Amino acid sequence: MLKKIKRIIDYGKSKKNIGSKAVKTFSFDQVEAILSNISDGVAVIDKDFCIAAFNQTAANISGYKIEEVVGQRYSSILKIYRNRKLILNDKFIASIIEVNKKKDLGNVSIIINKEGKKVVISGCVSPYKNDRGSIDGCVVIFRDLTKEKEIDVLKTEFVSLASHQLRTPLTAIRWFIEELYNGELGELNPGQKDYIRQVMESNTRMVKLVNDLLDVSRLEAARIRIEPKFTDLTKLAKDVVGYYLPVARANNCQVIVNDPREVLPKIKIDPSLIREVLSNLVSNAVKYSQNKTGENRVLISLAKRRNDIVVSVKDFGIGIPKKFQRRIFQKFFRADNVAKIDTGGTGFGLYISKLLVEASGGKIWFESEEGVGTTFYFTLPLSGSEARSGERGLVSEEEGMSAKI
Repeated sequence: MLKKIKRIIDYGKSKKNIGSKAVKTFSFDQVEAILSNISDGVAVIDKDFCIAAFNQTAANISGYKIEEVVGQRYSSILKIYRNRKLILNDKFIASIIEVNKKKDLGNVSIIINKEGKKVVISGCVSPYKNDRGSIDGCVVIFRDLTKEKEIDVLKTEFVSLASHQLRTPLTAIRWFIEELYNGELGELNPGQKDYIRQVMESNTRMVKLVNDLLDVSRLEAARIRIEPKFTDLTKLAKDVVGYYLPVARANNCQVIVNDPREVLPKIKIDPSLIREVLSNLVSNAVKYSQNKTGENRVLISLAKRRNDIVVSVKDFGIGIPKKFQRRIFQKFFRADNVAKIDTGGTGFGLYISKLLVEASGGKIWFESEEGVGTTFYFTLPLSGSEARSGERGLVSEEEGMSAKI
């Protein structure tokens, strides 16, 4: 077992050798001590897809003894799943060995241990070389996220409960303020009406924040139901644009849906969820299309690829500064140049969009240059989204699109 690990460590040290300076190699006892004290699970897999080495942490996570797994086919021990689908198989390992590139397992992977229980893990898989410099297998490094996920669940449940408790009185306040503003309790003078208008706007922002918190808690807990229906994506995009035309005109912005070069097939998705994604992207694009050249346009395009449909939303606005781009899908995050334009944002829109696209089986990403513009892309599989039962849909869906605008 230790020979493989020692060879990997010694090879790595030799690659770091500079000039004629000698590099001391580790003894087997030192390698064993290193492995035993690593807090992450370590599994070495050879070119035959068999487990060549396994440390004690890996044994604790998997439930197997070290002597039970060494020499066994890795797929019979490391049963790792992602989104209900097996992601670690011979093809996956072979691709890592072939391209000689590290790959992450992600934070939503699950390992089935010896007792058949699910253990949430994260980690990575990296190829390693032999003494001759050729790829000899790969190393899987993983850690148990069970405790972290339990804490996340508690936080999500707290946010959900607190948001529910806030939503009812906020809604009641909105009704009373509307009655007062509309003169149903007596006429207001212009100064009083302006004060009430400001209260209404603040209340609307609070309701939106609470609704976003509820949506996030439901999405993170996978409680949102998904009801796929055959949907014409081009028509859905044009419907969303129709809702935003008044906002676009107010911003002197033209929103255009480019007709696809070929007729796109209808695919089974939940239209209410994808409508929310498009709404968030179009809303942002219109809001931040403040190009100095006066080219205030938003272009929406759809195209069929091999296994999916790609939707893009392009603006010619302020763009996203490079230093902020890696954080753009984080919840609560808002770039400095965005916050100056829209002080009432919550920092949830893109995070919610990412969760919705991934729940629908797709991916979302973007390209941006500050001062030039931004293009957001997302994909949806031609095979359609998987149905999922849940207690309810999005709060924004319940509130209605017109109220959101």
